Order: sequence, then C-alpha cells, then structure tokens
Amino acid sequence: MRWFGIECRNGVDRDPSPAWFGTRPDGYECWNDGHQTVYVHRLVAVAKWGFEAVASGVIHHKNQIQWDNRPENLHPFESNSAHIRHHARPSTHEDQQTIDEVISETDKTQLTFDDF
Repeated sequence: MRWFGIECRNGVDRDPSPAWFGTRPDGYECWNDGHQTVYVHRLVAVAKWGFEAVASGVIHHKNQIQWDNRPENLHPFESNSAHIRHHARPSTHEDQQTIDEVISETDKTQLTFDDF
C-alpha cells in the first residue's frame, strides 16, 4: 500500500472486532466485544430511566424470566440491598435479623455499572 502512496494504519490502530450478541447459560442476554459485557436488561433500563437512575442499582425482572427484557417487565432498585429485601419474605424476627446481616455484607461488595 505504501508503495502506491496509500496511508496505512499500524496494528495498534486497527478496528476492534464488532460486538456480538449472546445468551448466557443462566438466560441473561448480553452484548460482548471480547473485553466487556453489557446486559440487555441494563441497556433497556438506561433507555427507559436514564443512566444516573440505573448506574449503581440493580435491575429486577418482575416475572423472573431473565430473557424477558421488555421495559414493563423491568424494575430498578437503588441498591442490591433493596433488591434482596424485595425477594426476602421473613417469617420471624430472627429471619429478618439474618436477612439484615446478609444485606449489610452484600452492601460492602456492591458492584458498579463499570463492572459489567
């Protein structure tokens, strides 16, 4: 190419491979570019509620079907703690204490949108 005066890119500047769509074994649909994975339900949630409302939260599938990413099936929770509380149905005060302990430990390991 250089012989004919055509400028070439070096190997570092080449275009990365295109992102590909897939479904994980647990049913979550995602896009992956070989380095990062973005879940479809999070993309739909950002489109509906905006990035700030979704970035540090958890997106819940109301019907528990991970590949059902319709906006009406998704619900944003502010934190993993709130999501756990939604699923927790304590039958006794002792159960609630155990759930609160799990929640406090979970909050210490909170993931961010950048982790996905």
